[in-house]
Amino acid sequence: MSRQVSNPGGELVRSEAPSELLRELVAHLRQNRTLLREEWVVRITETRLLTAMTKEEIFAEATSVYDSYVEALETEAF
Repeated sequence: MSRQVSNPGGELVRSEAPSELLRELVAHLRQNRTLLREEWVVRITETRLLTAMTKEEIFAEATSVYDSYVEALETEAF
């Protein structure tokens, strides 16, 4: 349920129940899955964090981790 509340500056902001925010976050992560995983691979490669792995291996690992994180958020198993 969404409601309007005032922040310390007196502005009205939308406040949502944590479960609603979590559902929105999961939906956003699922909708942007490809772009976000590709960004992870770029950042990992640029910072040379996993130099022993090929780009394909990094992408596969990023996919596995990303999907696990999203599933944990979706099931609230965190």
